[in-house]
Amino acid sequence: MLALAATAREITVVGKGTVTLPPDKMKMMFRVSAVNQDIVSAKSLFAERTASLAATLAEVGIETNEILTSGLNLDTVKEWENGKMVFRGYSFSEWYTFVAPLDRARLERLYTSLVDCKTIEELNLSFELFDTDAPKQEAIARAVKDAQAKAEAIARSAGVRLGKIDEIVYGCEGDNRYERGLMKTNLAVADGASMTVGELHEIEISDSVRIRWNIK
Repeated sequence: MLALAATAREITVVGKGTVTLPPDKMKMMFRVSAVNQDIVSAKSLFAERTASLAATLAEVGIETNEILTSGLNLDTVKEWENGKMVFRGYSFSEWYTFVAPLDRARLERLYTSLVDCKTIEELNLSFELFDTDAPKQEAIARAVKDAQAKAEAIARSAGVRLGKIDEIVYGCEGDNRYERGLMKTNLAVADGASMTVGELHEIEISDSVRIRWNIK
């Protein structure tokens, strides 16, 4: 809390507000790719893997409208070897994103099936919020309330009263952050290792505000 100098004619304080909520959205991103020195063979292998993925998704009841795709990417793969760049092949790849209301049992089934199908090379998993605007506004409101309480306490101790507000600055301490309930990130599953989804984490949304009052 700030002290009030004898000659000061204003009070400036920083208020902070935080909202903590359980996530209500699950988001999973995974990638399928295939590499071969022959472009036709690479494309054929990629088609086999995407067909296997489609069958896996259907088995666990994932609808096509729940999956977003990045679009097919074709790249050349090159690596340094003995001081020179060597061509390794053509790579076909595509990212898939699954978004749905949080359902732990459904998520466990999908996660296990994707690992077992051995066509997924990377998998990113997070829990989020469908609506972040409302908690962000609530965090701001709490920050303003916190600043008001601090300023009033300073004014009472100094024997003065708060006047009109001269300035309000939001996000003054680099807040306004949104922390996702992250579980697994950039998880390599090509080796088919047995893994569990992990624990849920609450989501924290914070903001800060600096307010300057005149004093009476």
